[in-house]
Amino acid sequence: HEQCRDRIIRKNLERHVKKCGFRSESCEWCGKNCTANAREKHLKTCNKMGVECPKGCGESIIREALQQHIDKDCIMVMRECRYYKLGCKFEGAGDAMRKHEESYVHYHLQMVMRRLNEVLNSNHQTVKNHEMP
Repeated sequence: HEQCRDRIIRKNLERHVKKCGFRSESCEWCGKNCTANAREKHLKTCNKMGVECPKGCGESIIREALQQHIDKDCIMVMRECRYYKLGCKFEGAGDAMRKHEESYVHYHLQMVMRRLNEVLNSNHQTVKNHEMP
């Protein structure tokens, strides 16, 4: 390998070429070529490599999608209830959120119906205000 400065006797050359830190390798995740010496450093930043979610949910995510996973999908991250804007103030993660959503279906439906009625009444009033005398 061009960068290698090791002096090797001919009988050991074949073995050295296979083990040399300057041999070219391609990353199994992204396909980028790098030297064997640089492989570990590359793997610490490779965007296509699978990494375990740092929040502890057990998911393996490609590094470039990790932030999206944490922001939107990870079950271990505390989140507001999806009905928060309608008035539900519950915050939870994982099983707590799942149990909340299962247990409060009726409550959430009431919130949706109340908001729907507000919108319908508002639209009705708007139409009424714009009718010709």
